[in-house]
Amino acid sequence: SAYAYLYHQKQMLMDNVRMNAYHSAIMSNKKFFEGKTVLDVGTGSGVLAIWCAQAGAKKVYAIEASTDAAKSARETIKKLGYSDKIEVLEGFSTDITLPEQADVCIAEIVGSVCSEEGAYATILDAHAVV
Repeated sequence: SAYAYLYHQKQMLMDNVRMNAYHSAIMSNKKFFEGKTVLDVGTGSGVLAIWCAQAGAKKVYAIEASTDAAKSARETIKKLGYSDKIEVLEGFSTDITLPEQADVCIAEIVGSVCSEEGAYATILDAHAVV
């Protein structure tokens, strides 16, 4: 996947309109995150997982298939002091079993009607564990 390259993650993070929309959606709906276990499918940079933790999530499982992106997300999460709340799980969500059931699923899946990035199978699988 092209999203495995860190420069794609950087491009997405630099899209202020996009990032402000995600941030606003999470922070304006803290009641859905406070004290909850969250599953972040395709965490990429880990930014949504971090915002979920800031919104009060008890635990966030951030799944990422790309080794480089998972490593980078772990480093960022550690530097920001969220390692106790966010666990990055490396692999495909369809192959990972969470240690506990999630209350909330969040994903930044971009594509056309879930036909890109293998999104359809991912969403069906994530729905089953929430």
